Amino acid sequence: MDNAIKDMTSWAEASSWLAKHGYGMDQIRQQKDLWDAASTAGQVASAAKVKAATDAVAKQAVDAAKAVADAAKKVEAAKPVAKPTITK
Repeated sequence: MDNAIKDMTSWAEASSWLAKHGYGMDQIRQQKDLWDAASTAGQVASAAKVKAATDAVAKQAVDAAKAVADAAKKVEAAKPVAKPTITK
């Protein structure tokens, strides 16, 4: 793919630049194929990054929930046991 278009955000912008700079229809079609392949690879990489981040956040949430449950057990265990009162 032409380096000049690799950082462009839309194919419309890229194809316009290619046409303006003398690329023919076949060359633009070839660049479109390369653009689509790079876009798909980028989406796959982005999806993997999102999954990894989501998994990390989920693990943190589970760890935090376990810590809260453990703290609640400690608080419950530390409460004094009420002694029964004897009335006459």
